[in-house]
Amino acid sequence: MFAEGLYSGLRVGQGLGESKDKKTPYVYVEFEIRHIAVNGNWRPVPSPEKRTVMMYLTDGAWPSTCQKLDSLGFKGDLKNPQFDEATANQGVELRCRHEPYTNPNTGKTRTNEKWELEGWGEQSHSPISDLSKLDVFAARYRQEKANTGAPPPPMAGAPAGQ
Repeated sequence: MFAEGLYSGLRVGQGLGESKDKKTPYVYVEFEIRHIAVNGNWRPVPSPEKRTVMMYLTDGAWPSTCQKLDSLGFKGDLKNPQFDEATANQGVELRCRHEPYTNPNTGKTRTNEKWELEGWGEQSHSPISDLSKLDVFAARYRQEKANTGAPPPPMAGAPAGQ
């Protein structure tokens, strides 16, 4: 089990899945964890391992799922999720958290790792009081996407494929 913290990994796989209990569909992306942040510096992990980030396909999760997929260079086909190969060798920052899980059948509790793209975790935000403030940024975003046609650049500081 990895310690809680900030890591960097390379995208090594992806696919579709469904939660066992609620049957909620999701896109998953597998990463090979290569580095851990220690006192603001990247250090190689002793033994790289694969970990999975799941992005659920529900009405509530849809806005953040779209942003996460875009940040990874998603090509747009949910039935056959593929990502821009240019992003495959770019390090992606990931956050590992530990969460307790109690088996409802046995009552036994264990700790599970939960992996998330860094900056997309359980954050609390206040709603925007005046949505018209977003109009100029929405227009700017559309213009910049139209000019480049490229996915957003990688997150700063993440090591490239090492």
